Amino acid sequence: SGLLDQADGEMIRRILDFDEMTAEQVMVPRPDVQSIELATSLEEVQQIVAKDGHSRFPVYQEVPDAIVGTLYAKDLLSCDPADPQTTLDKLLRPAYYATTTQPINVLLREFQRQKVHMAVVIDEFGGMAGIVTLEDIIEEIVGEIEDEYDRPTVPLQRISGNEALVTGDTAVHDLNRAMDIELPEDEGVTINGLIQHRLGTMAKLGDKVEVGRVTLLVERATDREITSARVRIDRTAEAEETKN
Repeated sequence: SGLLDQADGEMIRRILDFDEMTAEQVMVPRPDVQSIELATSLEEVQQIVAKDGHSRFPVYQEVPDAIVGTLYAKDLLSCDPADPQTTLDKLLRPAYYATTTQPINVLLREFQRQKVHMAVVIDEFGGMAGIVTLEDIIEEIVGEIEDEYDRPTVPLQRISGNEALVTGDTAVHDLNRAMDIELPEDEGVTINGLIQHRLGTMAKLGDKVEVGRVTLLVERATDREITSARVRIDRTAEAEETKN
């Protein structure tokens, strides 16, 4: 009964959060998206699709921001790649677009109305910010859905109730939910983005930012991004308030 109440409470909280979430908060950021260039040979495309395992891929022409359509893996499987008349552009379906600020409850209704499962998320400059799928949106209500193609990752490793190690690509709203904290979600979609925004420069090992009662310490970083950070929460003030 206690476990059931806890699960029900989590579901209710997710539903309440759902109405306030935007595409930017749940999307797969552009660096993690497997896109395909339009001029790629079908043989190479088959290798990409087989290796990646997803069912839909954004296709661009020359530059990643110039999305020209979406490739469905099932369309690729049903064609004859040996046929010289078959080219990637003939297999494409129209891409569906969403803005970073589009509420995901609105996007979900659009997915249902348009009968699509993936949207290319466009930033304020007209470039591709990432993609959001039907699965990403549903997971915000029911929790993580693992399918046969999901690769096991450990984005958050708890050390204690007030401390954890996270990967740089951990979503800020996921960390907020997991640690019961309120880091700003408009300064970066991921922990990497939030820290870089606060620092105003590329992060390096040992860099630290403090956001209210939360300290974020860079544990590992490359020249381009933070790969691991330590999160520490000072709950002493909360404890004092509770006592009083």
